[in-house]
Amino acid sequence: VIEAAAGLEPRTPQPGEPAHADETGGGETGDGDEAHGGEMDPHFWLDPTLAVSYVETIRDALIEIDPAGAEEYRDNAEAYVSELDELDRWIAAQVETIAPADRQLVMNHVSHGYYADRYGLRIVGAVIPGVSSGGTPSARDLAELVAIVRATGVKAIFVDIGEDPGLGRQIAAETGIEVVDDLRVHSLTEPGGGAATYIEMLRHDTQRIVEALR
Repeated sequence: VIEAAAGLEPRTPQPGEPAHADETGGGETGDGDEAHGGEMDPHFWLDPTLAVSYVETIRDALIEIDPAGAEEYRDNAEAYVSELDELDRWIAAQVETIAPADRQLVMNHVSHGYYADRYGLRIVGAVIPGVSSGGTPSARDLAELVAIVRATGVKAIFVDIGEDPGLGRQIAAETGIEVVDDLRVHSLTEPGGGAATYIEMLRHDTQRIVEALR
């Protein structure tokens, strides 16, 4: 069993980023290591430059298990890292088309921290104020999010296709913003479905984010 993300350092949440909700459903806002209630953000793969480390770890593990295939594993890893480098440049160029004031994210849960850090976005709110989608926001959390949306002028709420978009739609109905409920944070499509590979998934999500914020 190989942990692909082994050795990667968890991010420190940005100042003012929504904090992890406590066990009673209430949330806090803070920064530093406690900003997500001690939770480690596992979403390394949403930054393709961190996915390079996954590739290198997988390559080295395969070489150790199958030394006879070492040259092929190295060649394939090098080719894929080149694709990831190209993807990184493409995402950065797409985000640059968003006005700086509009580079703000409200998520269903705080899933895109590494992505935001890499591409100059800021997570200003979340329906579920934590890095897991399993929490339950309180009425106070939702009221505070409505106030944040109105104060910041953020344009959209982003929800993973596997999550319930109901609360996001409730916030959107109160504030008049858009709900984008087809991000693919944890899943791919069937072949030909537009997000059948990791690279296609990040292109799809970037297109949806940029379209909504631009």
